[in-house]
Amino acid sequence: MNGPIELLSASGLMCHGDEGEVLLHVHATMCLADGKAFGGHLMDDGTEVLLTADILIQELDGIDMIRHHEEETGISMFSPQQITPW
Repeated sequence: MNGPIELLSASGLMCHGDEGEVLLHVHATMCLADGKAFGGHLMDDGTEVLLTADILIQELDGIDMIRHHEEETGISMFSPQQITPW
């Protein structure tokens, strides 16, 4: 969609892929100037923030956030791993 769109809320995951790359998976709810709301995945396609977006990122102690590609399904699945303290 084009034009000014207000971000109402967003939630998702920041994790690592099979090769250590940072991956984002964000679901967002937005609305148009006329108040019509819609939602979906926030994509990395050149979206510009005109003012500000307040974002909170929380790290989970002892958990490695991983997204692992499953050959069987062809889908990258979220697979948190507990970090073993040695």
